[in-house]
Amino acid sequence: EWTGRSYPGPGHKVVYLPHLGADVVSRDDVSEGAALVARVRAQRGFAVPHHVGWTGANEDAHDPEGQPVWEICSCHGCYESAGHALGQRGELRDQMIDAVLARGHRFGFIACSDGHGLLWHHGVARKRDPFRTGLTAVQAEERTRGAVLDALRTRRCYATSGAKILLDVRASTDVVRDAPMGSALGASRARLRVIAHGTAPIRTLRLVGLRGEIL
Repeated sequence: EWTGRSYPGPGHKVVYLPHLGADVVSRDDVSEGAALVARVRAQRGFAVPHHVGWTGANEDAHDPEGQPVWEICSCHGCYESAGHALGQRGELRDQMIDAVLARGHRFGFIACSDGHGLLWHHGVARKRDPFRTGLTAVQAEERTRGAVLDALRTRRCYATSGAKILLDVRASTDVVRDAPMGSALGASRARLRVIAHGTAPIRTLRLVGLRGEIL
């Protein structure tokens, strides 16, 4: 985790590198978010904005390739929107995920424990085991480091608040058929196929549009 100044500074970002032994990008050398993203991207890695409603989203540094996914949930809470039912640390309402998306940014979602290898991190985890407060699922071709990172880069992934949910979303247009989650489609209309298996009977399914409206 690269830890910069809180909003209006660059905030915190988690760095994912493609292999062990890559150069550590320290905030002592790179103190701004855009420079961090560029340095990590040069190593074929990517960065992820972290608990954005608490420390800030750093929108000016966003790069769809250098930051393909953003964290939406962790032991610090859910940052989908202000006042989310799962709770959240921080009150930066205009830095929440829904506000950033409404301003035109595009990225996939992941969720993390933010446990730093500890059962009780910062004393703020809503559950003693922070690994139950944020999970990422990936649609990887194989169970290797490279395949998992490729799935994250192409946004073939989704986040949960800790529940082990199986989800597959495919979109078809007049030109493209069965585009996987994370795809960018140029059509104004699309047909969706959703397969979901939850830990309990599914009550609702919402599709949220560009400005936060439910479609």
